[in-house]
Amino acid sequence: MKATTVLYNGNIHTMDSAVPRAQAIAIAGNRVLAVGDDSEICALLEPEGKAVDLNGRTVVPGLTDAHLHFMSYGLSLKQVDLAEVPTKAEALERVAAGAAQTPTGHWVHGRGWDHSLWEGGAFPTRWDLDSVAPDHPVYLRRKCGHVGWANSRALELADISTATPDPFGGAIDHDPATGEPTGILKELAMDLVSRLFAEPSLHEATEAIKAAISNAHRLGITGVHTMEGTTALSAFEQLEADGELDLRILMQIPEDNMDAAIQMGVRSGFGNERLRFGAVKMFADGALGARTAYMLEPFE
Repeated sequence: MKATTVLYNGNIHTMDSAVPRAQAIAIAGNRVLAVGDDSEICALLEPEGKAVDLNGRTVVPGLTDAHLHFMSYGLSLKQVDLAEVPTKAEALERVAAGAAQTPTGHWVHGRGWDHSLWEGGAFPTRWDLDSVAPDHPVYLRRKCGHVGWANSRALELADISTATPDPFGGAIDHDPATGEPTGILKELAMDLVSRLFAEPSLHEATEAIKAAISNAHRLGITGVHTMEGTTALSAFEQLEADGELDLRILMQIPEDNMDAAIQMGVRSGFGNERLRFGAVKMFADGALGARTAYMLEPFE
């Protein structure tokens, strides 16, 4: 078999312990044909093939992100970005900016905050958010996805008050002095707010995924394992049918959908090289950063 493309004069990381580095790589269609030195690999190129001089650049295999929520990530690109924000003050500035661009009374969404980066390391409160966005319901998910931060308007819409009991599998943080909910919702208590949000339409979901794919490609990511439900699956299927799914997707089935998958006879590995089923996503515990994990000793 002849190569359709050859990359030569490079630093090729093969991930093969027997031959960890090579100068050149031969590609036939969408498959790696061979790796080796420039002379032997260039000799494999077909007459009409394409040769690319890497000029010493490095080539690595495509990266696979083995745990994320890909559609949700795409949707978050239009939300307030709080990832790696070093102070609570800066986080509130970003929320204020988001509220200024949002009609009064409409939701302000965001994600990515990490209180462990902030001075003192304490959880923020609804009153912090009230100070910058009193006229909007605000809901911000922590970077781990296991804690939500809501303002007073959001708690009011969700009917969360001093008397609201913790739901099974979740916790509503309360001020130890007054008993008032602080706006911090842990694990399944987040559903008390998130149930107020409509599922994205198929168009919104596919557009979000396309935006996420663009960012993934910039980072060298060519495959993802995503932990999402039917809305995301429908969007991935639509993109695949339209020939627009240029990323490999391993779909992990949520535990809530496991019985339906069993009844349908779905098996791990079913699908094609672009979209296929993987494992079942389930968990029985929380997260370290959220301080919801069950520990042998108390959190420091």
